[in-house]
Amino acid sequence: MSAPRVAYVLRAFPRLSETFILRELLALRERGVAVRVFALERDTRERMHPEAERMLPEVTFVDAPELTGRRAAAMARAFPSAVPAKQLPFAAAGERIGRELQVWGATHVHAHFAGPAATAAAFAARTAGIAYSFTAHAKDIFVDSLDWKWLAWLGAHAHAVVTVCDYNRRFLRRRMPGARIVRIYNGVDLERWKPAARANPAGPIVTAGRFVKKKGFGVLVEALGILLARGTPYKAVLIGDGREHETVKARARALGLTRWVRFPGTLTQPQVLRTMRRAALVALPCVVDRNGNQDALPTVLLEGAACGLAAVGTRVAGVPEIIHDRVTGRVVAPGDAEALADAIAFLMSSPRRRARMGAAARRRAGSLFDQRRASRSLARLFAESSRSSRITTRLQEFGRAHRSAVF
Repeated sequence: MSAPRVAYVLRAFPRLSETFILRELLALRERGVAVRVFALERDTRERMHPEAERMLPEVTFVDAPELTGRRAAAMARAFPSAVPAKQLPFAAAGERIGRELQVWGATHVHAHFAGPAATAAAFAARTAGIAYSFTAHAKDIFVDSLDWKWLAWLGAHAHAVVTVCDYNRRFLRRRMPGARIVRIYNGVDLERWKPAARANPAGPIVTAGRFVKKKGFGVLVEALGILLARGTPYKAVLIGDGREHETVKARARALGLTRWVRFPGTLTQPQVLRTMRRAALVALPCVVDRNGNQDALPTVLLEGAACGLAAVGTRVAGVPEIIHDRVTGRVVAPGDAEALADAIAFLMSSPRRRARMGAAARRRAGSLFDQRRASRSLARLFAESSRSSRITTRLQEFGRAHRSAVF
């Protein structure tokens, strides 16, 4: 059986925070899968991971047309009534991608995030006469205002809806009863992300991510303030940037944590790795935002486990699937700064306990979160779509549903 030729459709490229997508693309290529990347937007921020910078010349950017005046009316007539108005530009972009895929000889289309990228993938697949799939993560499925009728439609016509943890799989099975939901954990390169040769008992508490409410960085700062008030301050490094960055920094100053907490901003993967390997502990106290948004399978906790670090997290979505409570770290209630402080103090008080839990975390990463296993599962999923009778039936249904569309 020949290796699949897979087109990836992304909302934007390169995004510094979406390291899981970059790792996935590189792992598939290492496995011999031909991968071509299409993006609906170019992220113009200057900083990017070195691997993304090297990949950038190969990425094809396809702008979604604007919905204005006569063009909007014409587009509405060209696509089926099932397509919501705000998704029409992405359907049109997908049609353009599909024509390129016919020439390239793609066998499958995959998107990351339910929404615009998945819409584009669906119509690219229809135009090229192949199957599509998409990975559903967190912000694309947990926000209260989502159009679930459309997302369920996309899922029902897809070869598969991939998602990153069992919590998500249960959630999506209720929301997308007609879809095939497949859980494939995000993976980590265990050869790159590995424990330091020598542990650093005096190392800092480390976390990383976008500074948004759901990450719980504000709760972490409150917990560190509690520990300082108790007379047991710990150093911490909070990596990342975002709209909550200045608010969290200001609160740290107000709590007298300037000596103890460092905010280096956004770092590249090599920089994060160096910081992680000097750490004593990883902490990410995720919360559920007011609009329902929450994290699913936080990358920093996967990377920490691969580096052999004990972790503190919260009972949100897939976090307990990463941290086995009292075995690889501690899991506490979201939003509870006192409980978080207690958990941090419990682990930081005993280097031996942290080392034991860190070793267990590394073993858990090896059994569940190995990038090679994840890429093998994805490659198998992409390959089966070209020969599955179930997919043939799905494509026929998809074609009938779109017989009025102009392709």
